[in-house]
Amino acid sequence: MAGKKGTTATKAVQTKAAQMKAAQEAAAAKVVEAGATVNSYPLHELMAASETLLGVKPEVLAGAVAGAGAGTGTGKEMMQVEMQVDEAKRLVKQFLGKKVL
Repeated sequence: MAGKKGTTATKAVQTKAAQMKAAQEAAAAKVVEAGATVNSYPLHELMAASETLLGVKPEVLAGAVAGAGAGTGTGKEMMQVEMQVDEAKRLVKQFLGKKVL
């Protein structure tokens, strides 16, 4: 009995992971597709596609943006920040390269 329950839970986790991956890929495709006409994207869209576009988790992008002083204030204000993919890449690289004291 215990084995059956574990298998069901494992399948549920795998299904959720597949759904999250599909959502990230869709967000990345949306950003790439719009790239021909729009240069700046809302931070929430870049965060949704951060693993595909930037190779980092959304939390890293949020830290990079917050560390750069963009969107100082509440989380809602920060999510309204717009930036280009190249700028996001630069901020992430700079953030990851900082020395820890």
